[in-house]
Amino acid sequence: MGHEPESRLQGLVREYLDKNRADLHDTYEKSFALYRRADRLLLEIMDNIRPTNDEQAEATTAHRCRVLCLRFNKAMRAAFLLIENDCTVDAYSCLRNMLECCLALAFLLKDEEQFFEIIGDDVALSLDGIYRYLTKTYMFEELGKDGKTNISRHILEFGKTKKKGAKRADAGTFYNETKEERNSQFLYLVYKFISNVYSHISPRSLSIDIKDNDGRLRYGGISRQEMDNFTSYAIQAFFVFSQRLDARFLNDRHEEELLDVLESMRDCTKREA
Repeated sequence: MGHEPESRLQGLVREYLDKNRADLHDTYEKSFALYRRADRLLLEIMDNIRPTNDEQAEATTAHRCRVLCLRFNKAMRAAFLLIENDCTVDAYSCLRNMLECCLALAFLLKDEEQFFEIIGDDVALSLDGIYRYLTKTYMFEELGKDGKTNISRHILEFGKTKKKGAKRADAGTFYNETKEERNSQFLYLVYKFISNVYSHISPRSLSIDIKDNDGRLRYGGISRQEMDNFTSYAIQAFFVFSQRLDARFLNDRHEEELLDVLESMRDCTKREA
């Protein structure tokens, strides 16, 4: 499935885009229906996350998991909207965010204290990195004396207090802390694949926007293979993420429904032999 705009000056107000959206839903009806079903189930799980006892620490854990669940859900919805609006590559980047949330949740529930220790380290590392970069640019030279002094003081103080072995809060770190889990191994593999093929600016990712050997551009549309891959990866990420929350807070209340969504995904993306 693919098309080109009638006029590049039409911008986002384009009849062809509305028609293409309708065609997408007709062509991939099962995928879109399954995605909406997963979205509703995830929201139900998120709304029902509650502490399992009266301890404050458990209430904090539940709240943090709900926050991470909301981040996952927003990325999931954004991916849906991007596919509808001819932004396949960007939809895959949102899927990558979903996978990172899965790895983060695995780490959070394994060792919450260490998880937030790394989050704190990441804030300090990131700020220090920004300041160190700034000192090498023309913008630093244009700062006043006080501004230069404050930045230099921060860099000096951070150098004295920097924790040995401080880590970035990213998918790679979350994976390394949970790599004994089969789910983490699979999800990180998909994360690396999407990063290479869709998210990074590389010959491979840029070639997706080239339609043919003549170099004509591919303005939109998503192929059956791309849609099947997206549906498979997104629903598996949804399943792992939701099942973990369901087991941790809801006593596996939604286990059967989650398994049915997973089986429906396999049927939706199944190819004839």
